[in-house]
Amino acid sequence: MIIGKLRHLVKLQSSDDAMSDYGEETKTWVTDESIFASIEPIRGRELLEFDQMGAEISHRIIIRNTDNATPAKRILWGVRIFDINVVRKIEERNIMMELLCKEKVVV
Repeated sequence: MIIGKLRHLVKLQSSDDAMSDYGEETKTWVTDESIFASIEPIRGRELLEFDQMGAEISHRIIIRNTDNATPAKRILWGVRIFDINVVRKIEERNIMMELLCKEKVVV
């Protein structure tokens, strides 16, 4: 992997459940770390869900090895949100990781 391809500064976030003033459970996202990544779209499709048009786009995100990346977390890049589906260490060398993610876009 050419390190120069890791040109996007992204945030790796985990969810934090908290109680609101009214006793409702709310999910907030907390940034665990900021890392540089390569983001590449793989495929996309249009969805009609609950009478609302949307799009679902799959991406491959490459980052340096970290213990924080799990499918329970997400990637934030600007205002775009990527849910992590698969975490794979490239060549099992503990140097680079491939994250297969889905980005949901509501039209």
